[in-house]
Amino acid sequence: MNPTFLVLSLLALASLTHAHMCLFSPVQRGTMNNVNTPASPDCGLTTGPCGSRGAQNPLIAVQSGGNLTVVFQKNLNHYYAPAPGFFNVTLAVTPSSAPIRLASIPDTNTASLYVYTVSVTLPLVLSSHAVLGVQYDTNSEPGIFYQCTDISISKF
Repeated sequence: MNPTFLVLSLLALASLTHAHMCLFSPVQRGTMNNVNTPASPDCGLTTGPCGSRGAQNPLIAVQSGGNLTVVFQKNLNHYYAPAPGFFNVTLAVTPSSAPIRLASIPDTNTASLYVYTVSVTLPLVLSSHAVLGVQYDTNSEPGIFYQCTDISISKF
């Protein structure tokens, strides 16, 4: 086999195995450098549940039982036609509690940098520090990408 062909084939395969996802609103933990460039490192967090980014003080207060619009970006397309993945929006009522799924959106062959908007209904709970998460499960290697933000939930 031609060595150049082999190297090019491996590089092409490697480019298919990276996907990235960033959380725009509410804004994700940590930095958001170069998020409008495909394969931004700030969108390529693969360690759950929050990409190894530690908890922060809640950035926004939301109403218990109310609706919240979540905006996130598929920073790099990783659509896998034989078994498409999905995006989950989750909520952990405390930073240490198990998350519940608020929404699931199937992955489609949208282009890199595509922005998704989903409205979720929050449960009837109160929390001074909850964690809203978005996960991009590519259903193939390298697996799942994570983003989180810290919110508080009150009666208003």
